[in-house]
Amino acid sequence: MISKIKNKENIDDSSIVYFSKDNYRSFDTKTGFQTNHVSNRNSGDWKKFFSSKEIEILNFEFRDFISEYKF
Repeated sequence: MISKIKNKENIDDSSIVYFSKDNYRSFDTKTGFQTNHVSNRNSGDWKKFFSSKEIEILNFEFRDFISEYKF
């Protein structure tokens, strides 16, 4: 999904979840990513919900993504 968005490719209709005519999301079955899924947040808020050890694990597991997207 991310590569399709980056490359401005078409997104298959089966990857779109419609809640109503004006309320829909794209869902990536490989990553679980959903558009408009996270809102009303501030950068770094996620750190409030994890312990230091959990943050260490997350940083390790997502190191490639973090590096690529400069987080």
